[in-house]
Amino acid sequence: MPRLAAATALLLIVLSHGGCANYGLSEASFEFLRPALTDQQRAKLARLDYPRDAEQGPPIDAVVIHLGSVIRVTNQTAETIDAPRLWLNQRYVADLAEPIAPGQTAKLQLTSFVNQYERPFPIDTFFKPDSGFPVVLLETHDPRGDLRRAMIAQPTRERDIVEIVQAYNPLD
Repeated sequence: MPRLAAATALLLIVLSHGGCANYGLSEASFEFLRPALTDQQRAKLARLDYPRDAEQGPPIDAVVIHLGSVIRVTNQTAETIDAPRLWLNQRYVADLAEPIAPGQTAKLQLTSFVNQYERPFPIDTFFKPDSGFPVVLLETHDPRGDLRRAMIAQPTRERDIVEIVQAYNPLD
């Protein structure tokens, strides 16, 4: 009987503190992409080419974490991330609705990123848990100065790590 009481007490402690960890993300998280794209906006984004020839600026110190259908970007620099365009894995593009201030966490919906075929970024679903792609690289692009800056995403699942290694293996 004492074991049951101890196990119950331990379970209550774990359940009461289970939602407290935020893993370094601030509690204030806002939508930073345009919420719903019209067909015209989707077509306009799909016509954009990845700015491969743009000048590569210094990387941005940000924590990029892929969680289901969103990525959370925490700006760890003293400067505002204010480039109007974001590129995901060099194939999917979205417009940033407002700048990300220093220390602020932005929640970006992956379905707002579209590729050249106007398709949204693939995400895992309940019935197709392996249908999504890992988020590897998020880049800002400022067309006014033609400058790209990278933010490296942290793999969150073992499957993502394996896919990243297989996709970028220099021995192939």
